[in-house]
Amino acid sequence: MDPITKIAIKRMNQGLKPETLDESYERIKHIVGDFRGPILVVKKRQENMYHGGPGDNRKMMATMTSLDFGVLESELLYDRNNWSVTFPMAKHLHKGDYHPIRWEVSEGPILASFMCLDSMNVGQNVRIHYEDAQSHLKHMKKEGMGIFVGKDAKEQLETFEYANCLKLLGHKVPEELKQEYMQLLGERAGDIISDIKRLTDVSAKLGARIQGVYDATGGAISRGGAITLVENKDDAFWATLGDRDRKKETEGRIREELEDALKLGLGNHELVINGPRPGMTINVPEYINGMCKIYGVKFS
Repeated sequence: MDPITKIAIKRMNQGLKPETLDESYERIKHIVGDFRGPILVVKKRQENMYHGGPGDNRKMMATMTSLDFGVLESELLYDRNNWSVTFPMAKHLHKGDYHPIRWEVSEGPILASFMCLDSMNVGQNVRIHYEDAQSHLKHMKKEGMGIFVGKDAKEQLETFEYANCLKLLGHKVPEELKQEYMQLLGERAGDIISDIKRLTDVSAKLGARIQGVYDATGGAISRGGAITLVENKDDAFWATLGDRDRKKETEGRIREELEDALKLGLGNHELVINGPRPGMTINVPEYINGMCKIYGVKFS
């Protein structure tokens, strides 16, 4: 079996030639071969960003990384005219760029363009360099693209993330990963429920502070040694502005946690975990679905 390979596309100050594209495609095809199944495409590029602020034109180089994961269904499609290669599949997952935390489902195939890295313009040559992928992605050049198939795709992700990616795409978790996945799923459920409980406690305390201000209408409140008059509801409105903003933000974070839980299937998995006290258990789908109703998060 050939060594795991990685494609690094480097900008060169030469004219782009069709034969260079053909060679690039052949090397990509060499990695994929006749493989059908899980594939991970990693892209790194540099992007000019401004520090910001009026009259501040200083630039900084930011390295943007994106990941695309899917299950390859058929032969690659090469479009020389558009300098691109398509990895056919009904839908795939994307994560990275400006939103690196969550995988998002995207309809259609993964598209890998020879112009997708930073701002490769016409007039710049594309050359491909092989490297051993065991050096891992952190050693990838500042701009480049990595293609990993099968077990090599799995090795680039944590077991839980890999299995969950398959589930998000409607595929079954491989038998050899199920036991470990269910153990990790229980741990993740515990973390999410703990975070939700902590955030709901914060929201409840903020709600009580806000209500206390309105209950004091016609009088005054004392906070941090300062006395604030609350003569009417307008005064109460302005006095609680900060707490209401914090409460809204906290409830938004609760919804994000619940959405993450639903993406993991915690709303319909038959899963019971230990609670915060000895002998206490939590029925995960009951808890998650109940909280979704309270916070208006749609679930199936």
